Amino acid sequence: RTFMKVTSGMIHDIFEKEIGMDPAFLASVSPSAKVADIRAPLFVYAGAKDPRVPRSEADALVRAVRKHQVPCEYMVSQTDGHGTSTHAGSVELFARTVHFLRERLVPENAGR
Repeated sequence: RTFMKVTSGMIHDIFEKEIGMDPAFLASVSPSAKVADIRAPLFVYAGAKDPRVPRSEADALVRAVRKHQVPCEYMVSQTDGHGTSTHAGSVELFARTVHFLRERLVPENAGR
């Protein structure tokens, strides 16, 4: 629901046409509605200049996940939008993703 409130222009129009504005439906498909079910550590990436998904959406998800005491790695690129747009940004994202996976999935590191 917040996504539809904070998104405007073409993206808002496309989503409104494709999924509608029914509050009950929006609540049912919202990641926020499922946060209490998240048990595994989470890696969240957001681009500060994302024209499709405002950073406020990622910020809210990370806050909610952390409130439920699920480990959450959060990477915000100040220079990117919806995905990485530079080689350096891609390298940083992949390096942090690999580090996260090693820390959380490799048996001798899991549970830290």
